[in-house]
Amino acid sequence: MAPEQARGKPVDKRADIWAFGAVLFEMLSGTQPFPGEDTSHTLARVIERDPDWDALPDTLPVTVDVYLRQCLQKAPQDRVRDIGDMRLALAGAFETGMAAAAGPNANSPPPSLWRRGVPWVAAVAVALASAGATNLGLVDDLRGIGEACHTRNVWFHVDGAYGGAALAAPSARGLFDGVELADSFIVDPHKWLLAPFDCCALLYREPARAQAVHAQHADYLDFLDAWGDWNPSDFAIHLTRRARGLPFWFSLATYGTDAYADAVQVTLDLAQAASRRIDAADHLELAHTPSLSVVVFRRLGWDADQYTEWTVRTMKEGTAFVVPSRYQGEPVFRFCFVNPRTTVADIDLIIDALV
Repeated sequence: MAPEQARGKPVDKRADIWAFGAVLFEMLSGTQPFPGEDTSHTLARVIERDPDWDALPDTLPVTVDVYLRQCLQKAPQDRVRDIGDMRLALAGAFETGMAAAAGPNANSPPPSLWRRGVPWVAAVAVALASAGATNLGLVDDLRGIGEACHTRNVWFHVDGAYGGAALAAPSARGLFDGVELADSFIVDPHKWLLAPFDCCALLYREPARAQAVHAQHADYLDFLDAWGDWNPSDFAIHLTRRARGLPFWFSLATYGTDAYADAVQVTLDLAQAASRRIDAADHLELAHTPSLSVVVFRRLGWDADQYTEWTVRTMKEGTAFVVPSRYQGEPVFRFCFVNPRTTVADIDLIIDALV
């Protein structure tokens, strides 16, 4: 619990950054950052005291130490703004040769956390890779990340919430080389597979391992547990749930997988067509070469307010739903094609409206 939570103050995502730092501190040091005899004592320590920084391993890279301290700042505004910064620090430490670090010493994590002679690497329990990031459609090096995870016994999760649907199109499958190494994988059929909101598919390589973590135990569940039937509530954090996947299943059963492959391919082709038209337009500039069905581009000469004004006007007119995003700190427009009924003529209409 972050200090602002302990004081009963409003919280935002910076409280999550505090929680991340507290967990990482415990994994690195083998001690709790704010030990207390009871809840009230612990909360008092959270508010009044700093962690015992001397408990961290001597071999901890300076960059990781700096970001960890910034995660655990008492004032929310002083914390790391993006956990991605910590991710870069960890990756950078790997690249600078930490894999060759010396063995455990008196100030290293306990032996139970030690892995392959790298004192602080034991803190890495899971690695997340993107199979089509929502903002740009970029796909991580799934094979490289997956092989590194398997070598280090780290859980490999692949987030294909948006982009995973592209696996349905044979032309795009090469981008996802290595996805078969994932320990867990998600895709949202309501994003690009034409399913009603909300529907997320979660797949495990070894479902029994997920069940061991998520299954809930109570006297009133004993009969169901003994029955031995497959229970979706055993594989996620929620006990009561509706059948979100049923509409998607009916659609697959009715139209078949080939129809989905064709629909996804249409939208991939639309993205390439949009890219060519943007390149040919004097008033537009492609910000990034599309790999899936997302196309990000700039309206030359416009500031952020003009992007917003145009979006509001075209939405009111019913012309298009194209909202601004940001790329490398600059405002951009973003096409995300998921409807195979969209046409090139629709794209031309939007491009002409941007003159």
